[in-house]
Order: sequence, then C-alpha cells, then structure tokens
Amino acid sequence: MPPLKIIVTVISLLLAGAHSTYAAAKELRVVASIRPIYALVLAVGDGVITPQLLMPESASAHDFQLRASDAKMIEKSDILFWVGPEMEKSLAKSIATLATGADVVTLMGDQSIALIPYDDSDGSAPDPHIWLATRNAVAIVDIISKTLINSDPGNKSIYEKNAKVAKNRIKSLKRQMVKFLKPVKDVPFVTQHDGFSYLVREFGLNQRGNIVDIQGSDAGAKHIVELKKIIKDEQVKCIFTEPQMTSQMAISISTDMGVRLGELDAMGVDMDESPTLYVRIMQKNARALLKCLNSRPNPGQNPGDDAPIAK
Repeated sequence: MPPLKIIVTVISLLLAGAHSTYAAAKELRVVASIRPIYALVLAVGDGVITPQLLMPESASAHDFQLRASDAKMIEKSDILFWVGPEMEKSLAKSIATLATGADVVTLMGDQSIALIPYDDSDGSAPDPHIWLATRNAVAIVDIISKTLINSDPGNKSIYEKNAKVAKNRIKSLKRQMVKFLKPVKDVPFVTQHDGFSYLVREFGLNQRGNIVDIQGSDAGAKHIVELKKIIKDEQVKCIFTEPQMTSQMAISISTDMGVRLGELDAMGVDMDESPTLYVRIMQKNARALLKCLNSRPNPGQNPGDDAPIAK
C-alpha cells in the first residue's frame, strides 16, 4: 500500500475510533418529573446515568410553574418519565410541545400499574400517587429498566442487575412495613389531603377523612363540621400534614380537638440522594405513622432493616 494511502487509512481509523468513544461516552439525558420517580430512576440507572429532577421536592406537582431552565431540560431530554396529567397537570402541555425528540413514558398509562380511585371521588378519578404502593414501585422499576435498555442496550446487564436489586429491596421493605405498622393499623387518623390511598390500602391502615379536597382546595365549613364529628366519634388520634401544605386549618383542628399532629411526606423532602432514596421515603412515612399513632413507639424499630440499604 502506498504511504499516502496508509496515512489516510490510519487517520480514518483514528477518527472512527474517536467517534465510537464519544458515542459510548455520551450519557442519556434522562428526566424525571417528581422526586419519587426520580428516586426509582436513580436506583435503576446507578453507575450509568445521572438523571435530572424537573420539579423541586418542595413544589406542588399539581400546579408547578415551569421556568425557562425547566423548559430547556424537557426539550433536551432523551427520556422523560412522568406519572401523567392526573398528577403533573401543569406539565401536560409543555411536555407535548417541548419533548418532541424524547421517549416520554407516562407511568399511569402502563397496564402494569394498579390504579385505585380517590376515596372522595365517584370512583372515576384515579389517584395518581401510584408510587405509594410498593407493588407499583416494583412495576415502575421494570418500566424504567426496559426503557433505559431500549435506548442504551450496551448497558443492559447493569440496568438489569440494578433493577433486580431495587425490586428485592422494595419487596423486603414491604414485608418489614407490614410487621412494623401492625400495632397501629386500626388506629384512626386524618390526612391533610387525599393523597395516601395506596399506602392506606396496601397496609390496611384506618384513614377516616381528609381536610382538603382532591385538588387541594380549602375545605368548606360544612366539611370541617363533619370532619370534626368523625374525629370525635371515632376517636381519631392524629392529623397528618405534609411538608408542602401544612395548613392553619389542620393546626386549628388539632388544637380544638386535642389531636396530635404528624407529617407524611410522599415526595422525600430534604432527603439525601442515593439508589435507596425510594426505600427511605417509605421508611420515613412508616416511622411517622408509628410515632403519631402509637403512644409509646419503640425508638429502636426501623422498617426495612433487613433490606440491603446502602448509605
């Protein structure tokens, strides 16, 4: 081969190798709408991808206002996971117009997700807080794994291994939570809003009502009178607020009725990020339930202690 051809061939091979290295190193741009879904993406993509969180955990998913940087994040995403318009209703239009080049995964639209209606609906409105059922969390892990493998087959073995670890961790958590919450599962309580039906149903808890309606609007006087009657007649022990929506009404009812205040956190506010974030969100809620509903909880108990939880 003439020297010139040899040089051209070598340069071509080097350029091809450089392009291949760049392609391999190019990380998927994965966006998750809310923190619990982001937590499950973290678990499945551990060691491969660095997902981005669209909504701050302290924001309300129902009426979040998109910023310019958020719009850019959606526009540049390769994959976007969200619950659906029933949860992040303010994002529906933006996702439709901005995420045109992304694989948009609507979790509530997947047949593997078991939906239940809001307790105070006519049965037609599904509760979008799907991740609060561990069964659904396992299904979401599978959806995330399949989606990532489809876009990044070169890392299939890692995604599959991570998904298996995450599912085992969640299943172990459920077993421990069943035991952990057994002493208080019949104790009546009230929540700030009707967003914990999946948790209540899965663990057989005794929720008797909520302060605000499905949309988070302030309750009317008639509803509060009825709620106070329930609290008195059924000897409700605790009112659970949330980090995003502790209302004066909850504080007022607690004071007037002599009922303890607790806090449930569906979003994992101010919790460290790691592949175990979802498990720790659920543990946090289990501890909150036990603390408020049980007059003398064992401080040494911790749901999910037998799960392989990384620090």
